[in-house]
Amino acid sequence: MSAHPPQSSSSPAAFAAAAAARRGSRPHCSARAPPGRYAPNHKLTEPWRFVCLGDQSAAELGVLVADHIGGEKGLKKQQAWAAVPTWIAALCKGQTITEAHTANNQSLPSVMDYTQLEDYAAVCCAVHNMTLSMHTAGVSAKWSTGGVTRKQAFRDLIGAADDELVVGVLMCGFRRPSAPSLQAPRKLRPLTELPEAGGGGDEADADAAALPGFARRAAAAAKPVLCFSP
Repeated sequence: MSAHPPQSSSSPAAFAAAAAARRGSRPHCSARAPPGRYAPNHKLTEPWRFVCLGDQSAAELGVLVADHIGGEKGLKKQQAWAAVPTWIAALCKGQTITEAHTANNQSLPSVMDYTQLEDYAAVCCAVHNMTLSMHTAGVSAKWSTGGVTRKQAFRDLIGAADDELVVGVLMCGFRRPSAPSLQAPRKLRPLTELPEAGGGGDEADADAAALPGFARRAAAAAKPVLCFSP
């Protein structure tokens, strides 16, 4: 696994104790990356690179997210992120980087040619492979693509090259024995056919009723997940 040192030379002292507490329950990064290398990858470009953040980088990431969100909410997010045992950033090489990726400018389109799109999809598959491998090993992971990952300061922190797109960061840690069992999220779109209004059963109707109006209309107009051609 390749990693680059962060730009800053100091980490916030307030999170030194949290970093020390994390070490005992930290999944080893070197055991997490190999499954990602076996993701589907057209033309065998192997576009992925993974960066495991050390204590200093993790502390600086907390400062970045606090500044990004701002106020008390930002400080709470910083405190929550300080408890994450392991951070792994996923990068995709050969991409066209714009202010959409360095300044979180969502008004700009993300520019991709076909090879870039395939490479991005390959890295997404690699990240998913890693999370499935982690689950098998008893490690929980959350894949985050929050706005802070689309800031130049975050790119500098993880040493992203000029042509590397940040696909996201994984928050990893061993699952607590007392943690509640995971529940699969409910899906509103039917698998093979879209029920008529009021004909989806109580559960489907309740899920649809919980959506904003525009989302209810979109769900009603959506095609089934699985369709069959003639």
